[in-house]
Amino acid sequence: METDEDVDAKEMLSDETMIRRNYRYLKDEIDPKYIVDDLIENNIITDNEKEEICNPYKARHKRMDILLKILLRKSSFEHGSFLLIMKNLYKHVAEILEKTTDFTKRDEMQDLGKWIDRIKHSKKYLSKTISPTSTVDFLLQELPENEFSLDMHDKILHENRTVCEQANLALDFIIETRISSILSCFLESLPHAQHNRSGEEIIALLMKAGIWFFYLITVVS
Repeated sequence: METDEDVDAKEMLSDETMIRRNYRYLKDEIDPKYIVDDLIENNIITDNEKEEICNPYKARHKRMDILLKILLRKSSFEHGSFLLIMKNLYKHVAEILEKTTDFTKRDEMQDLGKWIDRIKHSKKYLSKTISPTSTVDFLLQELPENEFSLDMHDKILHENRTVCEQANLALDFIIETRISSILSCFLESLPHAQHNRSGEEIIALLMKAGIWFFYLITVVS
């Protein structure tokens, strides 16, 4: 007969899912220097990885980004160990992690092609307006690995690229994949991410771009 503890263990999400589904929150809330020693003691990261994470020449958000990606790429540490460390060091974070829900399937967008055309038509404006980091962090948090991978996140935010180049690459990914869940997630990110313009203003421009774009198509044809 199953006990309540057995049921809870089955329903508990993996550390990977909890970390990924709270990616943006964890980057904002945690300073990695306060948890790396506990991660080492629990055999979750190595001393070499600690040196990479604690690079003093990188901003805190970037160091936390490095730590989270190291954790997401591991599958060897004990289930629940990261959550236990949070309970000891960041209780308010642990409470958020325990409320995490799994990825949900997004409804298919009926007007996928129209929105892709709007983004294409407004790409120059968008590349100077959206925050590539906020955008791809949102995609990483809301989409599973098979739809938006850690490697793609790394590729877009490569430190040798300018912000405009990063934004262009993120937009190219959305346009070229033409996947409904990715597009809907991008549109959902606009009011939540930290862009140079409000999400409402960006969406309004995309709507206007769509009207003008389809008017031109009608005239030419």
